[in-house]
Amino acid sequence: MRGVLDSIDGYVAVSNALWRIHTSHVPELAEKPHAIVYNPVTEPLRYIRPTPGEPYGNYILYASGSNPVKGPYLLLEAWSEVSKEYRDLKLYMVGCKNSWVEGLAKKKSLKNVVFTEKLPPNDYYYLMYKAKAVVMSSIWPEPFGRIPVEANRLGVLAVVSDRGGLPEVVVSGVTGFIAKAGDISDLVNNIQKALSTKSTRDHIAERSLAKINFREPVTKLVKLFESST
Repeated sequence: MRGVLDSIDGYVAVSNALWRIHTSHVPELAEKPHAIVYNPVTEPLRYIRPTPGEPYGNYILYASGSNPVKGPYLLLEAWSEVSKEYRDLKLYMVGCKNSWVEGLAKKKSLKNVVFTEKLPPNDYYYLMYKAKAVVMSSIWPEPFGRIPVEANRLGVLAVVSDRGGLPEVVVSGVTGFIAKAGDISDLVNNIQKALSTKSTRDHIAERSLAKINFREPVTKLVKLFESST
Protein backbone atom coordinates (compact mmCIF):
# COMPACT_ATOMS: atom_id res chain seq x y z
CA MET A 1 0.00 0.00 0.00
CA ARG A 2 2.92 2.31 0.75
CA GLY A 3 4.11 2.07 -2.83
CA VAL A 4 0.63 2.91 -4.11
CA LEU A 5 0.39 5.99 -1.89
CA ASP A 6 3.84 7.18 -2.96
CA SER A 7 2.75 7.02 -6.61
CA ILE A 8 -0.30 9.28 -6.04
CA ASP A 9 0.41 12.92 -6.89
CA GLY A 10 -3.12 14.16 -6.30
CA TYR A 11 -6.59 12.86 -5.57
CA VAL A 12 -9.98 13.80 -7.02
CA ALA A 13 -13.24 12.79 -5.32
CA VAL A 14 -16.65 13.34 -6.91
CA SER A 15 -18.28 14.30 -3.59
CA ASN A 16 -17.39 15.22 -0.03
CA ALA A 17 -19.03 12.01 1.09
CA LEU A 18 -16.70 9.92 -1.06
CA TRP A 19 -13.69 11.88 0.20
CA ARG A 20 -14.68 11.15 3.82
CA ILE A 21 -15.13 7.45 3.08
CA HIS A 22 -11.76 7.09 1.38
CA THR A 23 -9.80 9.10 3.94
CA SER A 24 -11.41 7.16 6.78
CA HIS A 25 -9.86 4.01 5.30
CA VAL A 26 -6.64 5.61 4.02
CA PRO A 27 -5.93 8.68 6.21
CA GLU A 28 -2.67 9.35 4.35
CA LEU A 29 -4.70 10.53 1.35
CA ALA A 30 -5.55 13.71 3.24
CA GLU A 31 -1.88 14.69 3.04
CA LYS A 32 -1.98 14.66 -0.76
CA PRO A 33 -3.16 17.56 -2.96
CA HIS A 34 -6.85 16.91 -3.47
CA ALA A 35 -10.06 18.43 -4.77
CA ILE A 36 -13.78 17.72 -4.66
CA VAL A 37 -14.93 17.90 -8.27
CA TYR A 38 -18.59 17.17 -8.92
CA ASN A 39 -19.55 15.36 -12.12
CA PRO A 40 -20.56 18.23 -14.45
CA VAL A 41 -23.52 16.25 -15.91
CA THR A 42 -24.25 17.63 -19.36
CA GLU A 43 -25.41 14.43 -21.09
CA PRO A 44 -29.20 15.13 -20.94
CA LEU A 45 -28.77 18.41 -22.80
CA ARG A 46 -27.39 16.53 -25.81
CA TYR A 47 -30.84 15.02 -26.35
CA ILE A 48 -33.32 17.48 -24.84
CA ARG A 49 -33.54 21.24 -25.08
CA PRO A 50 -35.72 22.15 -22.06
CA THR A 51 -38.57 24.57 -22.67
CA PRO A 52 -39.57 26.61 -19.59
CA GLY A 53 -43.32 26.16 -20.08
CA GLU A 54 -43.23 22.50 -21.09
CA PRO A 55 -45.85 20.62 -19.02
CA TYR A 56 -44.96 17.56 -16.97
CA GLY A 57 -46.48 14.16 -17.57
CA ASN A 58 -48.58 12.35 -14.97
CA TYR A 59 -45.90 10.01 -13.64
CA ILE A 60 -42.80 9.76 -11.49
CA LEU A 61 -39.62 8.01 -12.60
CA TYR A 62 -37.22 5.54 -11.01
CA ALA A 63 -34.18 4.97 -13.22
CA SER A 64 -31.67 3.12 -11.03
CA GLY A 65 -32.33 -0.46 -12.16
CA SER A 66 -32.95 -3.60 -10.13
CA ASN A 67 -29.90 -3.53 -7.86
CA PRO A 68 -31.24 -3.91 -4.29
CA VAL A 69 -28.87 -1.27 -2.88
CA LYS A 70 -30.64 1.30 -5.05
CA GLY A 71 -33.77 0.71 -2.97
CA PRO A 72 -36.39 -0.18 -5.61
CA TYR A 73 -38.29 -2.28 -3.05
CA LEU A 74 -38.48 0.75 -0.75
CA LEU A 75 -40.00 2.80 -3.55
CA LEU A 76 -42.59 0.07 -4.21
CA GLU A 77 -43.55 0.16 -0.53
CA ALA A 78 -43.86 3.93 -0.71
CA TRP A 79 -45.79 3.68 -3.98
CA SER A 80 -48.48 1.56 -2.30
CA GLU A 81 -49.22 4.63 -0.15
CA VAL A 82 -48.62 7.41 -2.70
CA SER A 83 -50.88 5.75 -5.28
CA LYS A 84 -53.81 5.79 -2.84
CA GLU A 85 -53.87 9.58 -2.99
CA TYR A 86 -52.71 10.00 -6.60
CA ARG A 87 -54.85 7.36 -8.27
CA ASP A 88 -54.13 8.42 -11.85
CA LEU A 89 -50.40 8.84 -11.33
CA LYS A 90 -48.02 6.24 -12.78
CA LEU A 91 -44.61 5.00 -11.67
CA TYR A 92 -42.10 4.18 -14.39
CA MET A 93 -39.23 1.88 -13.36
CA VAL A 94 -36.42 1.79 -15.93
CA GLY A 95 -34.16 -1.25 -16.06
CA CYS A 96 -36.55 -3.38 -13.99
CA LYS A 97 -38.56 -5.23 -16.62
CA ASN A 98 -38.67 -9.01 -16.06
CA SER A 99 -36.68 -8.60 -12.85
CA TRP A 100 -37.39 -9.46 -9.23
CA VAL A 101 -38.64 -5.88 -8.84
CA GLU A 102 -41.46 -6.50 -11.30
CA GLY A 103 -42.19 -9.78 -9.53
CA LEU A 104 -42.41 -8.00 -6.18
CA ALA A 105 -44.83 -5.41 -7.59
CA LYS A 106 -47.07 -8.17 -8.95
CA LYS A 107 -46.93 -10.00 -5.62
CA LYS A 108 -48.09 -6.83 -3.88
CA SER A 109 -50.76 -6.25 -6.57
CA LEU A 110 -49.50 -2.73 -7.17
CA LYS A 111 -51.24 -0.77 -9.90
CA ASN A 112 -50.07 1.88 -12.36
CA VAL A 113 -46.46 0.67 -12.37
CA VAL A 114 -44.76 0.50 -15.77
CA PHE A 115 -41.57 -1.55 -16.10
CA THR A 116 -39.12 -0.98 -18.94
CA GLU A 117 -35.78 -2.38 -20.00
CA LYS A 118 -32.79 -0.10 -20.26
CA LEU A 119 -33.70 2.60 -22.79
CA PRO A 120 -31.64 4.33 -25.49
CA PRO A 121 -30.53 7.82 -24.40
CA ASN A 122 -33.05 9.82 -26.46
CA ASP A 123 -36.00 7.81 -25.09
CA TYR A 124 -34.59 7.72 -21.57
CA TYR A 125 -34.02 11.45 -21.28
CA TYR A 126 -37.37 12.31 -22.81
CA LEU A 127 -39.06 10.05 -20.25
CA MET A 128 -37.09 11.84 -17.53
CA TYR A 129 -37.91 15.25 -19.00
CA LYS A 130 -41.66 14.68 -18.78
CA ALA A 131 -41.66 13.17 -15.27
CA LYS A 132 -43.17 15.05 -12.34
CA ALA A 133 -40.26 13.86 -10.22
CA VAL A 134 -37.39 11.41 -10.27
CA VAL A 135 -36.81 9.18 -7.23
CA MET A 136 -33.48 7.69 -6.11
CA SER A 137 -34.07 5.72 -2.92
CA SER A 138 -30.58 4.26 -2.41
CA ILE A 139 -29.60 2.60 0.86
CA TRP A 140 -25.86 2.60 0.20
CA PRO A 141 -23.49 5.61 0.13
CA GLU A 142 -23.74 6.79 -3.46
CA PRO A 143 -20.40 8.29 -4.55
CA PHE A 144 -22.18 11.12 -6.35
CA GLY A 145 -25.73 10.88 -7.68
CA ARG A 146 -25.84 11.48 -11.43
CA ILE A 147 -29.55 10.73 -11.94
CA PRO A 148 -30.95 13.50 -9.71
CA VAL A 149 -28.62 16.04 -11.31
CA GLU A 150 -29.69 14.88 -14.77
CA ALA A 151 -33.31 15.40 -13.74
CA ASN A 152 -32.54 18.87 -12.39
CA ARG A 153 -30.75 19.80 -15.62
CA LEU A 154 -34.06 19.10 -17.39
CA GLY A 155 -36.06 21.10 -14.84
CA VAL A 156 -37.41 18.06 -12.96
CA LEU A 157 -37.47 17.70 -9.17
CA ALA A 158 -35.56 14.83 -7.55
CA VAL A 159 -36.36 12.89 -4.39
CA VAL A 160 -33.24 11.26 -2.96
CA SER A 161 -32.15 9.39 0.15
CA ASP A 162 -29.67 10.90 2.59
CA ARG A 163 -26.87 8.45 1.78
CA GLY A 164 -23.47 9.26 0.33
CA GLY A 165 -23.23 12.19 -2.05
CA LEU A 166 -26.96 12.40 -2.79
CA PRO A 167 -27.73 15.17 -0.24
CA GLU A 168 -24.94 17.23 -1.79
CA VAL A 169 -26.41 17.33 -5.29
CA VAL A 170 -29.87 18.76 -4.58
CA VAL A 171 -30.98 22.03 -3.01
CA SER A 172 -33.46 20.77 -0.43
CA GLY A 173 -36.95 22.11 -1.03
CA VAL A 174 -35.88 23.79 -4.28
CA THR A 175 -34.42 21.27 -6.72
CA GLY A 176 -35.48 18.23 -4.73
CA PHE A 177 -36.23 16.64 -1.38
CA ILE A 178 -34.13 14.43 0.89
CA ALA A 179 -35.61 11.40 2.66
CA LYS A 180 -34.11 9.26 5.40
CA ALA A 181 -32.69 6.12 3.79
CA GLY A 182 -34.83 3.09 4.50
CA ASP A 183 -37.64 5.13 6.08
CA ILE A 184 -40.78 4.37 4.04
CA SER A 185 -42.99 7.01 5.64
CA ASP A 186 -40.37 9.71 5.10
CA LEU A 187 -39.98 8.64 1.48
CA VAL A 188 -43.76 8.84 1.02
CA ASN A 189 -43.80 12.28 2.62
CA ASN A 190 -41.05 13.65 0.39
CA ILE A 191 -42.56 12.20 -2.80
CA GLN A 192 -45.82 13.90 -1.89
CA LYS A 193 -43.95 17.16 -1.30
CA ALA A 194 -42.42 16.90 -4.77
CA LEU A 195 -45.80 16.21 -6.35
CA SER A 196 -47.40 19.21 -4.65
CA THR A 197 -44.53 21.66 -5.27
CA LYS A 198 -45.20 24.31 -7.93
CA SER A 199 -41.63 24.80 -9.13
CA THR A 200 -40.87 25.83 -12.71
CA ARG A 201 -38.42 24.08 -15.01
CA ASP A 202 -36.17 27.09 -15.45
CA HIS A 203 -35.99 27.78 -11.70
CA ILE A 204 -35.02 24.16 -10.92
CA ALA A 205 -32.39 24.11 -13.67
CA GLU A 206 -30.93 27.49 -12.66
CA ARG A 207 -30.63 26.59 -8.97
CA SER A 208 -29.11 23.21 -9.82
CA LEU A 209 -26.55 24.84 -12.10
CA ALA A 210 -25.66 27.32 -9.35
CA LYS A 211 -24.92 24.36 -7.05
CA ILE A 212 -23.19 22.10 -9.57
CA ASN A 213 -21.81 24.25 -12.37
CA PHE A 214 -20.34 22.24 -15.24
CA ARG A 215 -17.73 24.95 -15.82
CA GLU A 216 -16.15 24.67 -12.38
CA PRO A 217 -14.52 21.22 -12.72
CA VAL A 218 -12.05 22.46 -15.35
CA THR A 219 -10.85 25.28 -13.09
CA LYS A 220 -10.56 22.99 -10.07
CA LEU A 221 -8.66 20.34 -12.00
CA VAL A 222 -6.21 22.87 -13.42
CA LYS A 223 -5.50 24.18 -9.91
CA LEU A 224 -5.04 20.64 -8.62
CA PHE A 225 -2.63 19.75 -11.43
CA GLU A 226 -0.65 22.91 -10.78
CA SER A 227 -0.40 22.16 -7.05
CA SER A 228 0.72 18.59 -7.77
CA THR A 229 3.67 19.51 -9.97
